[in-house]
Amino acid sequence: MDLLVIGNSMTDYVRNVPSTVLDRLGLAEGSEREDIDEALLQEVIAPFDLLARTPGGSATNCGINAAALGLDVGVLGAVGDDEDGHAYKAMLADAGVRDFVEMQPGASGRAYTLIHQGKRSFAAYLNRAAEHPAVPKAARWPTYAHTTAYTVQANPRVLDVLAELREHDVTIGLDLANPHSIAAIGDNMSRLLDLTDILFASPAELAAARPGSLDVFDVVCQKFGEHGASNSRRGSRDRRQDGSYHIEIVPTTPVNDLGTGDAFSAGIYTGLHLELRLEQVGRLGSVMGSLVVGQQGSKITPEQATTALAYAQQ
Repeated sequence: MDLLVIGNSMTDYVRNVPSTVLDRLGLAEGSEREDIDEALLQEVIAPFDLLARTPGGSATNCGINAAALGLDVGVLGAVGDDEDGHAYKAMLADAGVRDFVEMQPGASGRAYTLIHQGKRSFAAYLNRAAEHPAVPKAARWPTYAHTTAYTVQANPRVLDVLAELREHDVTIGLDLANPHSIAAIGDNMSRLLDLTDILFASPAELAAARPGSLDVFDVVCQKFGEHGASNSRRGSRDRRQDGSYHIEIVPTTPVNDLGTGDAFSAGIYTGLHLELRLEQVGRLGSVMGSLVVGQQGSKITPEQATTALAYAQQ
C-alpha cells in the first residue's frame, strides 16, 4: 500500500451563513468548536440551505484524491452504525480505496461547515470518529501515512499508532490544520513533530507549533497566500533532491476552499511516490489545490486526475 490516511471520519454539512449565525453560536470566524449545543445549532442554521452533505474529513479527502491520481490508498478511522456511517463506507467503496474504517455502535462524526464571506468555521460533533482503531494487519505497512492536527486533537492515542508505523519505517506526513487545533494538542505537539517526516503548514501554523529547525523534516510544504505554497525538500531518508522550490499558483476562479489543502497534500504524496522532480512535485500539489478550489466539492474526477498529472510532468 502506498498511503494510509488516519483521520476523523466525518460527514460534512455545508452552508453559507451570515455573521449573525456565528455570533449567536459563539463561534469565532475561522475557528472550530466541539461544545456547541447541537439542538441550538440546528435551530440557528435551519433557515439556510444545505449546500452539500459530503462524507469526508481532511485526511480522507487527501486519500481519496491520491487514489484518483493512482496511489494504492487505505483509510483508517471509525464511524457509527447509522445513515451517515453507511454512506461513508459506501463512498470509500466508490472511490476504490481500502476500507479500514470500523463501524461501531453509536452516532457517526458530523462537522457543520459554516461559510461566511468565503471563510469557514466549524461546529464538530466527533462521536465515533474519535475512536481510531489500531492499524490492522491488512494495512501493514504502507510507504506513507498521513494524518492531521485535527485527528490528534480528537484522540491523542493516535500518537501511539504513528509511533508504531514509524518503527516499521513508514514515512509520516502531518497537516498542522490550524492554530486552534495546535493549541488544543498542547504538550503532545513536540512528540507529534518528532514523529513527522513530511510537514504541511502555513506560517501561522508553524508559529503556533514552534518546531524549531525545519531541517529535521524530510519535506516541508509551507503554505503562503490564499492558494500559494512553497515546497522545501530536505534529504534525510531520500537525499536525491535537497533544496527548495517555490510553487507557482495555478490560476483559477475560487469557488470553494473546502478540501483545497487536502488535495494539495494528495498531489505532493503522489509526486513523491512517482519520484518526480522537485518542481514537478510542487506543480502537482498546486494544480490539485486549484482544481478543488475552482469547484463545489473536495474530490476530483478521473479526468481531472489525468489533467493534473499531465500538467505536473510537462
